[in-house]
Amino acid sequence: MKRLPIDRLKIDQSFVREIISGPGDAAIAIAVASLARSLDLDVIAEGVETDAQLAFLKRKGCYEIQGYLFSPPIPPEDMTELLATPCQTKDPVWQGPHLERSVLFLDDDPGMLLILERALDSEGYKIYTAESADQAFDLFAKHYIQVVVADFQMPNINGTEFLRRIKTLSSHTIRIMLGGNSDMETVINAVNSGAIYQFIEKPISRDNMRNAIRKAFSVHAREHAQYIDFATDPGFGKLQESIA
Repeated sequence: MKRLPIDRLKIDQSFVREIISGPGDAAIAIAVASLARSLDLDVIAEGVETDAQLAFLKRKGCYEIQGYLFSPPIPPEDMTELLATPCQTKDPVWQGPHLERSVLFLDDDPGMLLILERALDSEGYKIYTAESADQAFDLFAKHYIQVVVADFQMPNINGTEFLRRIKTLSSHTIRIMLGGNSDMETVINAVNSGAIYQFIEKPISRDNMRNAIRKAFSVHAREHAQYIDFATDPGFGKLQESIA
């Protein structure tokens, strides 16, 4: 690659499609972006279709994209109008996320989400809630989130698998799972494998939740402050991202 007359690497659309929920695809995309930076090459992602994909890629050091998010293929005579139209994509990644302490709650029970939100009302956190794993992955890609709390009993994907994927996507995110006594064997295995940081047994008291979240942010600040995330780098990217 050093000998070839190239100045740019492309992340293929086959890796971009599932980049916010597929740890393997995300790992390949991140590796390509890291390789490009190491070789002082530009990197472009192909097939970007959602704001979440865009946000995730920018946070990992890829600032050029192709895809339907901006426009499908159009005739040359329509290019002038396209270029004159203001970009409509939403990009929350660069709005100072490192100044916020952000928590993401995943539970398919809206009532439980409301209880969790109210438990942290006075704590000053930025709180995101999701009722499905897909919605949670989308929020996780768009925002810089330090703590994720997921219920074990979820349709389509259980809390353990969800948090295991979150760890692969961002190993410095603190991961907490909620569940009951019947889930203990699975929970113990998940703790031993490093998939989750803490387990909180239901029913949940407000004090227990507040204390657990406070401790999670304390651990995040103590153990992971040295990791550089491009979400905190408004100057974009000549910094090298530290890999946890």
